[in-house]
Amino acid sequence: MSTDVQVESLLKATFSQGELIRAIGTVQNFISGRSTLPALSYVLLEVAEEAKLTATDLRVGIECRFAVEASERGKACLPAQKFFEVIKELPEGTVELELGENYSCRIRGGKSRFNLLGMAPEEFPEVPQLEDGKEIRIEQNHLKELVSRTAFAVSKEEARFALSGLYFDIQPKELKIVGTDGRRLAYGETSQFEGEVESVGLIVPEKTAREVARLLEGSESVLIRYNENLVAFAFGNVYVVSRLVEGTFPNYDVVIPKSLEKKLVLKSSEFTNLTRRAAIVTSLRNNLVKFTLETGQLKVECETSEIGNMDDSMEVDYSGEVVEIGFNPDYVLDVLKAIDCEEVEWSLKGSTDPAIFRPISLKKESPLSFLYVIMPIRLR
Repeated sequence: MSTDVQVESLLKATFSQGELIRAIGTVQNFISGRSTLPALSYVLLEVAEEAKLTATDLRVGIECRFAVEASERGKACLPAQKFFEVIKELPEGTVELELGENYSCRIRGGKSRFNLLGMAPEEFPEVPQLEDGKEIRIEQNHLKELVSRTAFAVSKEEARFALSGLYFDIQPKELKIVGTDGRRLAYGETSQFEGEVESVGLIVPEKTAREVARLLEGSESVLIRYNENLVAFAFGNVYVVSRLVEGTFPNYDVVIPKSLEKKLVLKSSEFTNLTRRAAIVTSLRNNLVKFTLETGQLKVECETSEIGNMDDSMEVDYSGEVVEIGFNPDYVLDVLKAIDCEEVEWSLKGSTDPAIFRPISLKKESPLSFLYVIMPIRLR
C-alpha cells in the first residue's frame, strides 16, 4: 500500500522574480549544508498577506518578508539549493508557485516549468521569536562597521569556546564590541545608540554577527533584543535570532595597555606593503617577523630555514630609543585591513609588551572609535 501523503493545494501565489532572488540572497548563508537533519537543508516559504522565507541551522535562524499576490495562502518546504537555482535561472518577470500532491511545488516562469519535491512544512524547525527581553537600537551602518572591523580577531579554535564569538559589552552609555583569540584583540565602541539598559555582556556567535553585518546598510536603525540565552536583530524586512555562546568572556580591559611611551604615525599603504613583503619568507613553523624601530626608520627582518631571509625598511618620523619587537605578520596585516584608512598610529613600550594600533584618518565626525592590540612574539 502506498505511503505517499496526498494533500490538497494549499498555496498558490505570484511573486516578482527579483523579490524572490533578493529574499534568497538574504537567507542562503544561514542554511546548514552538512547537517544530518534533512530539514535544515530546506527553506520554509509561507504565504499570507505577505511572503516569508525562513532558514535555520538550529543555532541561528533568519526570516525575510517580501511582497506577494496570493490566490491561496499556505506553506511550502523546499530543498534550498535547488529552489534557489531554479529561481535564479528563470527569466525576469513574475514567478508562479503552486503546492501540489506530496508537498511538491510547481514553479512557472516565462515558458519554464519545474516541479520540485518538498517535505511537510511541519517538519521544518521552528525559529524562536524573542518577544521579551532588553533592547537597544543603533544605526545599521554603525553596527555594520563595528562588527566588520572587529570580527576577524575572533578565535577559530573550538577548544576556546568563550572566544568563538564577538563580545557585545552593553553599558548604559556605551556599546563596546570586542573580538579576541588571546593573541590579538580588536575593540570598537560607540555612545550613539538608544535604550535604557543595565550593564550586560553577550557573546554573539561569529557567524551570526558577520551575517547580520553583511545584510545591514543605510542609516535606518536595527533593533537588538536579548535575554540570557538569545539575541535577535530586527531591521527592514529581516529578523535574525541566535543562541548566545555560553561561557565567560575574559576581562579584555586588562589586556589593553594604558600607558605606552612610544608613538608614531605610519602611512598604512606603505606599512602594509612592507609587512606583506616580510611575510613572504615566513612559514607555518616560523611566522616571526622582527620589527626594529630606530631614529628615522622602521626595519623589518625575517629568516626561515625552509625559505631564506629578507630585510627591508621604510622612513618614519621617530627619534626615540631603539625598540626591537617580533610579530606574526598576518596579525599586523589583518589589523591594517580592518583599519582601512590612510594613516595608523602605533603605540608601544618594549619588545615584550603588547602594542596598540589605532586608525587616525577615519572621518572626524564618526561616533565610532577603534583600537587593536597585538601580543608580541619573543625574539630569539
